[in-house]
Amino acid sequence: MQQRQQAESARREAEEHRAKAETARRQAENNALSAQEALTKAERTLYFHTIALAEREWWGSNLRR
Repeated sequence: MQQRQQAESARREAEEHRAKAETARRQAENNALSAQEALTKAERTLYFHTIALAEREWWGSNLRR
């Protein structure tokens, strides 16, 4: 009887660890996705700011050769 209780307790503990690991994995995936989205947005913003700067330089006749 005691072995069965110990086994059941160990099973529950293992299940809790598995659930926590799964939650951590999902959170890591969400964090990676958020980071990728932020990087994409930053790259897009940089691109448009670079274009705007180039246009200002063009109109100001400050082109670098």
